[in-house]
Amino acid sequence: MYAVLIPIWLSQLLFFLVSLRKPRYFIAGHRSRILKHMSTDDVSIVTVPPCLVLGVRRRGRYEEIPQMIMAVCDYAMKHGVELAGPPIFLMHETGAEDAMRADQEGNADMEVAWPIAAAVEDAGEFRCYSLPGGEMAMIVHRGAYHECGRTYERLYAWFAERAIPPGGPIREVYLNDPCEVAESEILTAIYVPLA
Repeated sequence: MYAVLIPIWLSQLLFFLVSLRKPRYFIAGHRSRILKHMSTDDVSIVTVPPCLVLGVRRRGRYEEIPQMIMAVCDYAMKHGVELAGPPIFLMHETGAEDAMRADQEGNADMEVAWPIAAAVEDAGEFRCYSLPGGEMAMIVHRGAYHECGRTYERLYAWFAERAIPPGGPIREVYLNDPCEVAESEILTAIYVPLA
């Protein structure tokens, strides 16, 4: 479903993550908490707790996401904000056609957030807020970022088989550091809220 859209910016995200060595934001506890209940081929319904984050939301093209991630990370580092988990991308267009059209028109609704240890003041476009939790379908993609289209297809087939409408926004959580694992071992958790 998202096979055409996702590789555009995920390959650029890989470049960004390879260039970013500090801080250590891939938290082993976060990764193991997600993976202990499932294999990477399974879709599970999970309860995601609310999470305090520092984030930025913009309109543009998905290829801008790596720069957004870097902007939030830079802001956090310059202001002494302790990152408490891996980066999260939120896609507010929930349909493949809507997402592709928004990207082509340059008005995709994109949000990038990092979990943080303590609340901080908002500054400009950088906001501190609680990312809502709730019941979500989750699947873990193992492998290169540009290959996650097949994982999205499995996830949306799961929704269709159960006649459950997917909600939004879609979340991707980048669970490990591509500088420290082989491309085939990169882990991305994909969450879709239950509508």
